[in-house]
Amino acid sequence: MDLFHPAEEKSEDGSGRYSQPANPGDRNSGGRPRGTPKRLRAMRKVFRTDSTDGDAEDGDPDESKEKNIQYWATNDLEMTEEKREELARRAWGVETYYRRLKQYCGVERSQCQSAEAQHNHIQMSIRAFLRLELHRVETTLSFYESKTAIIREAIRAYLADPTHVLPSSA
Repeated sequence: MDLFHPAEEKSEDGSGRYSQPANPGDRNSGGRPRGTPKRLRAMRKVFRTDSTDGDAEDGDPDESKEKNIQYWATNDLEMTEEKREELARRAWGVETYYRRLKQYCGVERSQCQSAEAQHNHIQMSIRAFLRLELHRVETTLSFYESKTAIIREAIRAYLADPTHVLPSSA
């Protein structure tokens, strides 16, 4: 675990301050030229993690291993590696949720213009996600297989009786 804090920008004489303000009559310059950003000292804890699967991000195993290095920075100096791993698991769960919601439930495919219609579309996409997730857990199928099984059954029911009204899933 490394502790990181940004070093102050040094002047030519190494003092960390400029020898003279850009405008000596300007009391707000604090010894720095006008427009120079003020640097604040802050302590950060940085975790470096290396990928354990050995694959580069793009899947090319011949690429440099440096692509598999991630840095996690926090201002919580008391954070442990175990706490960071727990937060990383939670973050990955959120990423997986959004990816599935977009990929399998079409939450981004709405072409409606009104806010109410978009709101309804998002609500129905989330409801579809929850139904797919429930089906996936009950049947131990993958998300893709769950969606395909539901669609396949609906098509079979329609082909068997085109006037057949499908049962409500609610």
